[in-house]
Amino acid sequence: MQSRPRFLGDKQSHHYAATYDDGDVVLYVDGARVGEGRIRQGSVHLFSDRSLIEHLGAGRPLTGITLAGDLRVGEDPGTRFITFRDEAANAPTEQLVGTADDLLVARRALSQAEVERLAPAR
Repeated sequence: MQSRPRFLGDKQSHHYAATYDDGDVVLYVDGARVGEGRIRQGSVHLFSDRSLIEHLGAGRPLTGITLAGDLRVGEDPGTRFITFRDEAANAPTEQLVGTADDLLVARRALSQAEVERLAPAR
């Protein structure tokens, strides 16, 4: 999953959240819903040339989502991947500049109201 470019060069901290519920993904910035989509079952598309890294089995995974690799926050993988510019890259090029604090991974999707409460007041 990737979001579109969002440059926040205002030297302020920001709250980012993503929720996943049975294939539905919602993205938030500072408590505001900024994007949503659905992860389709059946294949994992990772490359801008539309090639597939893996075909998933017919059965649904118990978690409802299958990841092709490790969860990375603010770091590009060291192998071929797609950038936010929809370009294929073979090396890390878009690293996080700054710091990440208070990472939360929950066992269920948070509601929009819960995400809003977690985001600091602006």
